[in-house]
Amino acid sequence: MKKLLSTLALLSVLPLSANAADGDYYEFIERKTILNLSETAEKEVEQDRIRATLRIEEEARESAMVQNRINKAMQEGVETAKKYKNIKVSTGRYNVNERYNSKLRTNDGWKGAQEIILDSDNKEDILELVQKLQKSGFNMSGMSYYLSREKAASYRTELINEALKRVQDRAASVSKQLGAKHWHVGSVDVSGSNNARPMMRTMGTMKMSLNESASMAAPVVESGEDTVNVTIRVAVVLDMRD
Repeated sequence: MKKLLSTLALLSVLPLSANAADGDYYEFIERKTILNLSETAEKEVEQDRIRATLRIEEEARESAMVQNRINKAMQEGVETAKKYKNIKVSTGRYNVNERYNSKLRTNDGWKGAQEIILDSDNKEDILELVQKLQKSGFNMSGMSYYLSREKAASYRTELINEALKRVQDRAASVSKQLGAKHWHVGSVDVSGSNNARPMMRTMGTMKMSLNESASMAAPVVESGEDTVNVTIRVAVVLDMRD
């Protein structure tokens, strides 16, 4: 879906300059008018990448045991993930904390967790890897499609051209209505945005039994759409001379 939102910002006379010392400047502003126009072009674009975050969680009486178990699981998880060449692999937060027993008011052991982060444009491979990690004991923290910066950028030239064309058409129309003899663009500002950052869907944590892990169903993820937009702000100089 594509739409163009246009706004005629304002019509104003150039401000007086404190440094103007001769009549040429005043003669200039008497015959020049600045027309400020704004156009925004938008397009809905299908998301093209998936990011998944999983974590390994351990609990034990000793902190060293917790950390050793996490380290081993992460080593195996990262090694498995790196076999997929089209999946970017990185590690996230790693924390170990005391497990406090409020009834006994004392330390009741230790718990810890570390994240592994996967990012890819290949749906089949990343879902296969996620399922393997889940079966090995990793818990899902979040998984979502998002629009990559590269794909968003590929639409910006098209949107800029559309917004500029609309600005030019509007400038010509207003210039004619006001009786301006000539017009030209004085300045142009281009800005744009898109929701390129992945929005992770947080999921609760639940330990699974060995039987549940072995028979786990494959995870599911589907792409959505993000909006890419470009805004053009133009100062058009109108020549109002008779």
